[in-house]
Order: sequence, then structure tokens, then C-alpha cells
Amino acid sequence: MRRPPDDILGAHVSTTGGVANAPARGAAIRATAIQVFTKTPNQWREPALTSAEVATFRAEVARRGMRAVVSHDSYLINLASPDEVLRKKSAAAFKGELVRCRALGIPWVVSHPGNFIDDRSAGLERNAREYAACLTAVPGEVGVLIEGTGQARRWDPHSKSCGRCATPSLWRCGSASPSASIPPICTPRGMMWPATWGACGTSSTAR
Repeated sequence: MRRPPDDILGAHVSTTGGVANAPARGAAIRATAIQVFTKTPNQWREPALTSAEVATFRAEVARRGMRAVVSHDSYLINLASPDEVLRKKSAAAFKGELVRCRALGIPWVVSHPGNFIDDRSAGLERNAREYAACLTAVPGEVGVLIEGTGQARRWDPHSKSCGRCATPSLWRCGSASPSASIPPICTPRGMMWPATWGACGTSSTAR
């Protein structure tokens, strides 16, 4: 069956050798959408992108016909943690992700809401507050897609975020069906096609 010419379909692709290699890997599997890591996801080390890397990535996205690109933040980030040291470290890492995405022209960051550990309501408050602070600290067009599927048995991160985050950049991500729409938590910066990233991932991530 032939795919429609305006179809948006893709996968998470490797950035081995540099993030600029990702669009070609997407094109190799006939993807028109890709998700990438802009850094090693299981390390705190924050890489500095060179202007050449940024220019090459942007050029490759256009040349390879990628119609949608998102990043996934570090597995170590836990913005809901009651541990202030870890939470501050997580916020610094998340802001670094936003900065890299802004430079690369990636409009969305997929992020797990983290593990509240102590109290659900308190964790939601911390999570929403940190997302808002990070987005305020890194102004621009980059928004956040909250992927809650990995923590579905622990809490629903979407139920109380709206109205508490006070930021126009959060969307719910990770529905049960790839064809389901993604309802907004708040009004997004820019535009998101609801079905594009209907199921960004379901793997459980320890925080």
C-alpha cells in the first residue's frame, strides 16, 4: 500500500556520530518524522553544540524531507523529585535541552514527568513549577510534550497541571492509541498536529 504524500510517520533514530546524522537515518527508513537525543540520555554531561553541527543538522532536516522533529530529554531528569539537589540538577539539564533544541530548530521536547517519590500532589506542584521556570528561563518557540505512559501506574501527570504551570508550552503526549488525539494542557507555542506523536513511547523509565 502506498503512503499518502502528506503522511507523517517516523521513529526514534540514532544520533551516533553526531546529531546531524539523524535525518539521514530517518530518510533511510522512509520516515518523515524523527525523534532524537541531543545528548547521551543516561549522563549528566552537557555537550556544547558547535555552529557547524547546528548548521549541518538544520540543512539535513530540510534536505532529507523531515516534516516533524522532536527531541527526548535525559533519562536522569526528575523535575518532580522532593530532593532539592536532584531537582536543581534536573532543571539545569532540562534547560540545557531546551537551549540545544532552540539552536537546532527542534520545536518540541518529549519529557517524562518524573517520580514524585513522597506525595503525589506535592510532586505535581513541583513538576509544574519546574517546567514553568525552565520554559521562562529559555524563551523561544520550543515547547514540551509530556509523555506519561512510562509512569501510568504511579500517577496521572496531566490531571492537575493545567492552570498550575502558568506557561503556554505544555502538551500531553503518549496516548493509548497511535490514532488518538493529544489534548492540550495549555495553549501551545506554535502548532502541533494531534495525531502525529500519538504514542511517543511506552517504555518504563526509572527516575
